[in-house]
Amino acid sequence: MTHAKTTIVIVECYSTAVNYIRDIRERGYEPVLLECRVPPARREEERTANDKAYAFGGDPLPVILTEKERYEDTLQMIGRLSPVLIIPGSDPGIYLSMRLSDDLGLKSNPVSIFRQIRDKYEMQKALELAGLRFIRSRLVHSEDEAAAFFRGELDKRTVVKRTQGGASVDVFICTSEASVREAYRAAAAGVRERERPGESVVIQEYIEGKEYSLDTVSCEGRHAAVYGMEYLQRSFTDKGKLYNTDLYFSPDEAFADEIVSYCFRVLDCLGIQYGPVHSEFIVNEKGPVLVEINARPAGSFQKSSYQDRFLVKHETAIALDSYFLDRESFLSMYLVRMHLRQPAAVKEIRLDRPIYVTRVKLTERLSVLESFAYAIDNGENCIYPKTTDLNTAGGIIYLTATDEAVIKRDLDIINELEKHGLHELYEFEEISSGETDSAEADGADADVGQENDGEADG
Repeated sequence: MTHAKTTIVIVECYSTAVNYIRDIRERGYEPVLLECRVPPARREEERTANDKAYAFGGDPLPVILTEKERYEDTLQMIGRLSPVLIIPGSDPGIYLSMRLSDDLGLKSNPVSIFRQIRDKYEMQKALELAGLRFIRSRLVHSEDEAAAFFRGELDKRTVVKRTQGGASVDVFICTSEASVREAYRAAAAGVRERERPGESVVIQEYIEGKEYSLDTVSCEGRHAAVYGMEYLQRSFTDKGKLYNTDLYFSPDEAFADEIVSYCFRVLDCLGIQYGPVHSEFIVNEKGPVLVEINARPAGSFQKSSYQDRFLVKHETAIALDSYFLDRESFLSMYLVRMHLRQPAAVKEIRLDRPIYVTRVKLTERLSVLESFAYAIDNGENCIYPKTTDLNTAGGIIYLTATDEAVIKRDLDIINELEKHGLHELYEFEEISSGETDSAEADGADADVGQENDGEADG
C-alpha cells in the first residue's frame, strides 16, 4: 500500500454494502475491508458468512484486514493506508468506522452521536427530548423489571429486544407476563453471546400500525430520500413478526409526505451528517413513529444492477457521492424526494417447518416470471429451519417490472408455491419430530438475512 490517498476502507462490509467494492474501484480508488474482532466461539461462523457475502457481487476480493485487540494498533494500521474515507458496511462496523474517521480527520458522522444512532433505547430517548413522537422504552436488567413494565401496559402487549440487535433476531412481542419473562431470558442470553459493548435489553410499548422503511442519503446534514418500502403481509408468532413481502415506493408520492418529513426531523435530531441511513417506522392514526435507524446501506443483499433498474442510481453509489460532493452539488444532482423508475418488490420465503434441502430450484422455477430479477438462498445439503425471523428466511426473491400488476401477479404465484408447492422450489427431505430440536439449533446455517441487515422489528 502507498501513502497516497488511494484507499477507501469499508468496516464490516456485508449484504448490500458489498456493492461498494465495485463502486470504489470505478472511482479510481482501492477498497480495503476491515473486519471487527468477534468472540472466538463465533469466528468460524463469521468467516463463513463474510466470505459468502464478499462473493455476492462477483468482484475480485480486496485486501482484508482484521481489527486489532488494542484500538491504538488498529488506528495505526489503518492510518498507514492514508484512506480518503472510512465507511460502515453494516451495523457492527458503525462505531469503529466513526471512531477511526474522527481520529484521522475524515468525513463521517461524528463518533459522539454513536449511542443514539445505534442503541434502540438511546435513539427513543433522543426523540423524546427533542419533542418528536417516540416509543416508550425502558432498559431492563432482570425479569422482574421487564414484568413490572408489562403490568403497567393497558393493552397488555409489549416488545422485548436487544438494544443493538437486527433482522428481528431476539425480538419478542409479548402478551403475558410469563412470555415477557421468557423473552427477557432469551434476549439477555443473546446479549451475553454477542459481547457487544454497552448492549442491554429494552422493553417497549407495542405500537399497532402499518410498517414502512425509508432509505436516505445525507450530505453535510442535508437529506435526500432515495426509496421507501411498505412491509406487507406481516404475521405474528410468540417470538415476534414473520416477514413476507416488501413493496418499494417513491418518496415523492403524496402518501409518503408525512413519513419523509418525520424521517428528516429524526435524522436532524440524531445528528446524521453523511451517508446512507435505513430507517423503519410504524404509521397509524397518530402519524409515523420511529422503530429504529440503521446508519448504513439497506440490507437483504440488493444487487446494484437490480437497484439500477428502478432507482435513479443504486444506493451505494449515491452514498459515495454524499462524501465526495459538497451539499449544493449533491442536492443539484439528486432530488430531495426521489422517484422510482418502475415498481419493485422483495419476497422472503417462509418455511412452516424445518427441512433438509438437497437442491435449490428457486431460480430454475421462478425465472419464467416476468418480474423475476434474481434469488438468493441458504445453500444446498443443509438444514433450512422453520422461519421465525428474517435470519431464518428460506430464501429471498427480487422482483421488478414496469407494471405493478405484473409484480402482484407474480407474488401470488410465489405465495401459492410457498404454501402448496414447496417441492417446486426445493428438493428436500422432511425432518422427523426427533430431529426438530437439532434443526432449530442449526438455524445459523441459514444466512440470507443475517443479523447485520436489521429490518423493522417494532
